[in-house]
Amino acid sequence: HTGNLQARPDVSLLVAQPEVPGEPVHALPRVTLQGRATTPEVGSEEWQACKSAYLARFPEAESMTKLNDFRFVAITATRGRHVDGFGMARNVHDDEIVSILST
Repeated sequence: HTGNLQARPDVSLLVAQPEVPGEPVHALPRVTLQGRATTPEVGSEEWQACKSAYLARFPEAESMTKLNDFRFVAITATRGRHVDGFGMARNVHDDEIVSILST
């Protein structure tokens, strides 16, 4: 996967609220992001920032970050499409993306 991202760094990422039993999935709040992927150099400031954020969420994964072939992938979102439920879609940019992902 890392080699593919390095060769073609354009990415799309879908982030959605968890499914609710009995509710239609097409009505879930979600955001689709388009952006560029980079793989920070091991030990760089960006790599350390990725590691800190990752381990804050997954502290049990510390040993994985020490493997020789372990890489972080940083995605810089350039635009997005936010769906806040059925029939409520809009384009989002910049700070709006951060705000949506924070909720």
